[in-house]
Amino acid sequence: HNGGFGIMGYFTGSKNWESAKGTVAPSFMYNQLVTYDKDQKIWTYTPVKYWPNNNNDQISFFAFAPADLTGVTFSASNVAGPKITYTVPLKEEEGQDLLMGADMNKKKTDGTVVFQMNHVLSQIKFIVKSGDSGTAKIVKGLTVHASGTGTASFTADGKVSWAIDTAGTPSSFVAEKSFTGGITVPVPDDMDSKTDVIAAFFLLPVGDASSFTVSLTYTLQKAGESSAIELTATSYFPASPQWLPGSHIAYPLTLVDDRLEIGKIT
Repeated sequence: HNGGFGIMGYFTGSKNWESAKGTVAPSFMYNQLVTYDKDQKIWTYTPVKYWPNNNNDQISFFAFAPADLTGVTFSASNVAGPKITYTVPLKEEEGQDLLMGADMNKKKTDGTVVFQMNHVLSQIKFIVKSGDSGTAKIVKGLTVHASGTGTASFTADGKVSWAIDTAGTPSSFVAEKSFTGGITVPVPDDMDSKTDVIAAFFLLPVGDASSFTVSLTYTLQKAGESSAIELTATSYFPASPQWLPGSHIAYPLTLVDDRLEIGKIT
């Protein structure tokens, strides 16, 4: 990523991360920016840090990308962690993927630090079709009402764990920019061939999303009527599949007059 990635580094002495994680602060590295040098073809950072002289001392590293992601705040430099709190941007076009990875219990003799970066958000996409041929529908916007802020931390084995408030008031994530002028919804005859994604969001992996909703704003022109009306149709998400870290879920939405139905999910 052009913006590089950030690192939290924890010196744990002779202890491993599992036994020391609740007591040590990121004294070795705190939100250290790492960028890619295209000329030398290496990842680099400054100032240079050195391994402890004691070969048995250990350092655990935790990385996140992109480093310049808007909406991220970190646990303080004097607090055991790390914890990364993320507030998802409300506009679809401002959404970004969030990656995190760990390389723990490293000693000077272990060699290069290597991160396997994993997707920790859920990518939620929408396809919209018409359920009847007697009306013309033009979609003006799509809104997802779901949890907007969560805190990610690392478990003892280096995996990411989320704490998300799913009981609070949902945030409203809006797709508008891609709907400039409106998007005409295909009629049933085109349903098998028309599978264009009209909106995609990177959202928090809340697990069961059945308490959240998706809303479509659209104009409806009924056959034989002189003017169109503007409507908003809303549907709850079904109980499955769950929104998990790294999930890629596509919801086909079908508009039948003024109703919104969710079809077979992939």
